[in-house]
Amino acid sequence: MQIIKKQTIKGSIFSYIGAILALVNNGILFPRILSQDQIGILNWLIAISLIFSQASCLGFNNITDRLFPYFRSSSKYHNGYPSLMIFVGFIGIIVSSLVFYFTNERYSNDLTHEYIYYVFPLLFFGTYYNLFDAYNKTSYDAVSGTFFRDIVFKLLNMLALLLMYLGLINFSIFSKIYVAAFCLPAILLFFLLLYKNNIGFSRLNFKLFQSYKGQMFNLSVFGIFNSFSNSFAVQIDRIMIVGYLSYAENGIYATMANFGVLISMPLRSLTKISTTVISEAWKNKDKTMIMSIYKNSSINQFVVACFLYIGLISNTDFIFELVTDSYLPGHKVLIFIGAAHILHMLSGVNGVIIQTSEKYKYQSFFLAIFALLLIITNMIFIPLYGIVGAASASFISVFIYSLLKFIFVYKWFGMQPFSLKYIYVVIISFVLLYLSLTYIDLDNAYLNLLLRGFFITVLYFLFCYKLNISKDINQIVNKWLKKIKGKSI
Repeated sequence: MQIIKKQTIKGSIFSYIGAILALVNNGILFPRILSQDQIGILNWLIAISLIFSQASCLGFNNITDRLFPYFRSSSKYHNGYPSLMIFVGFIGIIVSSLVFYFTNERYSNDLTHEYIYYVFPLLFFGTYYNLFDAYNKTSYDAVSGTFFRDIVFKLLNMLALLLMYLGLINFSIFSKIYVAAFCLPAILLFFLLLYKNNIGFSRLNFKLFQSYKGQMFNLSVFGIFNSFSNSFAVQIDRIMIVGYLSYAENGIYATMANFGVLISMPLRSLTKISTTVISEAWKNKDKTMIMSIYKNSSINQFVVACFLYIGLISNTDFIFELVTDSYLPGHKVLIFIGAAHILHMLSGVNGVIIQTSEKYKYQSFFLAIFALLLIITNMIFIPLYGIVGAASASFISVFIYSLLKFIFVYKWFGMQPFSLKYIYVVIISFVLLYLSLTYIDLDNAYLNLLLRGFFITVLYFLFCYKLNISKDINQIVNKWLKKIKGKSI
């Protein structure tokens, strides 16, 4: 449990530093330097490449999550596991590249013809980033990948934006730098693994491989489906908005959705490190450990998610001061997308529990339902309500998906994390949001941000502390209170 806390906190810090950089890039620089069409093209390009790069892993990350504990060894390169991983990734890249090459005409148009082939380097390095990041977390390092993707990439992105703002480069050169920066984290992870002496080519332990090849095949098949469905679910709204509406509206949607992503950032670090720990717990038949992680992660994530949500919604005037009024059609997008991210956080690690258990096949079933729901709801709501329809489709789909996972984990494993504390958090959140919007309403968006932010932060965590909503949060507060008292003495 302690390693999960440390890695989640550390990873969340990196994620939120990255979020600040993303706020500057996506919220301030992008809308002022790039056109809405250009923003839409970049987001569409990344969406396509992420889907293909997930498929290129051929489900191997699923194998890593579930079976690596059995390959783990003090001998060099863990019985040849990295060699197998690199080989599988290479095969996946070839297959995905061929599929994209022969189908790219359906994606190409006058706006994208110059940039569409950037998908190939994005696919190659994206695949190995996914593989290296999953492998690296097996050594209980869930933060390096986050640092490289959330901070290094975004700093380089910011530098390129500033060069474009100064007129030193055009969008064509900027897009090349953007793609190179997106590919860099995979290279950095590879050298990190080399430095740790955790990666290299060595002969696979075929005796061990033979023992698990049946499980590996099944995990791979379902892993392909899981990773593709998961990536598809995350990116499909942006692809369908381009199909039904335009790149410009996709630019507005993506910009506002990026603010909503701030809410669920801690979940990324939690999922990375908890996957390894829960996998080990299943191996050791330690159900008590799994229940403890599930219960604590759910309430902690929910407290943080609600705090961030009401902070964002209460300061939409400040957000539109940053991105300019041309993005006002995305106001309701933030409301629905933010709520969808709360549901993701509320789920805690129930998806990880299913995926690392003997019932892992059901996760594929739930992801299939999730992807299907997203397609159907987007097909219904985008023509009716535009980008707001896409956001509401995401909320509806996430709600049903999260509910299915909760019911399954409760039925099969007898685990559920909820208590009256969740209702207290909801009440506190709604009351503070209402009070901040009703009684703090100045003409200056920056003053509103400061006053509302101070008001919400102080009262929110004061109530949570007094009601002992989260033991982990109370421990952190008590620790700091002791330090302050110690210094005052």
